[in-house]
Amino acid sequence: RTETLTYVPAQAGEYRIPDISISWWDIKHNKLHRETLEGITLTVAKASQSDSTDTPMSAAGKWLQHWKALLFLVLLLGALWLLWQRRLYPAWKRKQAARRDSEPAWFKRFTNAAGKEGPDETMAALMQWLDRLQLPDRPARLRPFMHAYGDDHGREQVEKFIEVFNRQPDSEWNTQQLIAAIRSARNNYLKQSRRAADKQGVGNLQPLNPSMMMDE
Repeated sequence: RTETLTYVPAQAGEYRIPDISISWWDIKHNKLHRETLEGITLTVAKASQSDSTDTPMSAAGKWLQHWKALLFLVLLLGALWLLWQRRLYPAWKRKQAARRDSEPAWFKRFTNAAGKEGPDETMAALMQWLDRLQLPDRPARLRPFMHAYGDDHGREQVEKFIEVFNRQPDSEWNTQQLIAAIRSARNNYLKQSRRAADKQGVGNLQPLNPSMMMDE
């Protein structure tokens, strides 16, 4: 057989290749043989400029690869920008607008107005929030809403606030108690709305197997 061993010097200098010992079995004489190849010393010279792999052609190839990568990046960014402008940004704007006009957002505006503004601003924010609810009467009215979904304490706090709003003498209102009264009525309204929606959904369910029920 033939065995090949390759040495690749990393830099210029003198290198000593040690002795190489080879063992093999002589099947004809049933004998183990061992041969030793004497080592040698090599002197490796520094590579010349003509031997360098960084030729003008290879440098141009590297620059071409860089330009291809840059062009791909520019095209990718352009595609993402078009996707954002035509699809993602309009969808995001619609979602933000819907969130700003949602019932929770308007209720938060009411609580902020009640905590920082006067009775006029608070009443305006409160009625704007009521208009976002699916109430049977239109336009929304505060007293019927509290009568339907509030408790006695909540209705009392709302009446005090209405007196202050109407500029009645010797009237006063408590901001935190008003917010608590409206929040409690809101929770009752949401619970009743969910129960009504669940009942309506159950009533609209079709039979699992209408033909079987008709046979029965």
